[in-house]
Amino acid sequence: MVQRIKNTLKQLGYRGADGGRELIWYKDQGREYGIILMIPEPLPGQPAVSPERMSRVLAEEERKLMISSSRPVRSLMLFFSRQLPSVSMVHEIAAIRNAWIIDCRDRRLMIFENQLEDFYGLRDHIEDLLASPDGEESSPGRERKEDWKEFLAPVNLTMILINILAFVILGFLGDSLDPFFMAEHGAASWQKIVEQGQYWRLLTSGFLHFGGSHLFHNMVALLVIGSRLEKLKGHLTYFIIYIGSEVVSATTSLLVTLSGDRYSVSAGASGAVFGVIGALLCIAVMDSLGAGKAAKRKVGRISFLFMLGFALVGGVASPEIDQAAHIGGLIAGIVLMLITEGGRFLFRRQKKEGGRA
Repeated sequence: MVQRIKNTLKQLGYRGADGGRELIWYKDQGREYGIILMIPEPLPGQPAVSPERMSRVLAEEERKLMISSSRPVRSLMLFFSRQLPSVSMVHEIAAIRNAWIIDCRDRRLMIFENQLEDFYGLRDHIEDLLASPDGEESSPGRERKEDWKEFLAPVNLTMILINILAFVILGFLGDSLDPFFMAEHGAASWQKIVEQGQYWRLLTSGFLHFGGSHLFHNMVALLVIGSRLEKLKGHLTYFIIYIGSEVVSATTSLLVTLSGDRYSVSAGASGAVFGVIGALLCIAVMDSLGAGKAAKRKVGRISFLFMLGFALVGGVASPEIDQAAHIGGLIAGIVLMLITEGGRFLFRRQKKEGGRA
């Protein structure tokens, strides 16, 4: 990732100021100079990087450039991390106004509230690199390729494997197309949940499916859009959105659909899938409003097509589809994403509007 950022800086017109190491970069921005200090994560056995010392190094470079150019200088430090930074390290970096953290493991850019929102448009380029499946920034007018590595999201793959394993096990035990058999093995029904108090079915029903076609439809959609969400927002956020959307969708189905027909049985991961769709749509809206980027640049072209196709084919095409579960999952995904990202988004919007006032 360090080398890719270097290549991006070269394309943007920055020049290395420290010989062959290429860790200090500067560019004439017109009325002022911009200078960037890149701090790669130390190799095993090397001493930890001191953000305070790096800040002094950058301040000295600023001073030299101001003297030589007789113009103001803006600066930025880029800390690269291949593993979760320590709490003390994060606190030190967060206290520095002109510092960002590039999380190479989870492919995300960490910017704290007191820090620079942008640096001459560099933020969009870095986020584009991190969001790219192959780690390479897309050229103007050309869409990025989404290759097989895009689908290697561990939490999402685990959810898919649990769904498949549950289907295989029930296939040996009986007929997954039989609603009575499914009701006896974890699917949701009014009698089992409300009258018998088996509330755990609000979770287990989301991992069961009525037949192979039902399973295939949900898992293909989940493989594409679920992996995309996990790549964008990390493992824990994805897990919360998946499980939360599943439980909310099952609860909505119970209160709206199953309460009207107390002999009906409900199962399937589509509520969780719609939760993922809601979260991705929320990301697209927040990005387009907050950063001015096209929504497809982050969410992905193929992901959008799958979201649209899944919503049309699985959401409205059949009267047997549990619409309440889908709507509940969709709303849950949006709300959970707003909870995890909304505060940061509103802060950025207020900061931008305040800067323009």
